[in-house]
Parts: sequence; structure tokens; C-alpha cells
Amino acid sequence: MFKADDLDATARLKYERKAEMDAAMDWVRVRLQSLTSGELFLNLWPQLLEKFSLRLTDAKDACVELERLGIIKPTWKQRGPRVKKPGDGDLIVLRL
Repeated sequence: MFKADDLDATARLKYERKAEMDAAMDWVRVRLQSLTSGELFLNLWPQLLEKFSLRLTDAKDACVELERLGIIKPTWKQRGPRVKKPGDGDLIVLRL
């Protein structure tokens, strides 16, 4: 069975991951505000992985969450109805 210390460590890891995702999403928003035409996901995700403790799938999830919050446009959905996350060729842009 789990020990109390194991549960505390799990809770701490979840909290730290959420904090990293929140910081990454804020960084993406600020980054996009400084650009006039957005940025390709291909150029965005390596910066996220370098600056934050994230995986590529986390970088994609951050963009999906920003879209859900109405901050960026879901440009990756133009590739088809089954596309759920951005790919390298997708332009990540702020909503106006």
C-alpha cells in the first residue's frame, strides 16, 4: 500500500507540474504578444522545453489549454476534425 510520504510526494509532483504548465502558458502568451504574426509551433516548443520542465506533449497541451481559455486561435483544427493538438507546421497566434 501507499505510505503517507508517497502520497505527499505525488501531490507535490502534481502541484509542481501544474505550476510549470501555468508558467509556460503565461510565457507563451507574453511571447505571442511580442510578435506581430504569431509563431510556428516548430519554433515554439523547443523554447518551452528549454525554459520549463516539460515534455513535447506538455507543450502541445499548454497550447490546447490556451485555446480553451480563448487566448489563442485553434489553427491546428484547420487540418481536420480529428486533429486535437498543434503540430510543427501550425501557426500559433493570439485571438484578437
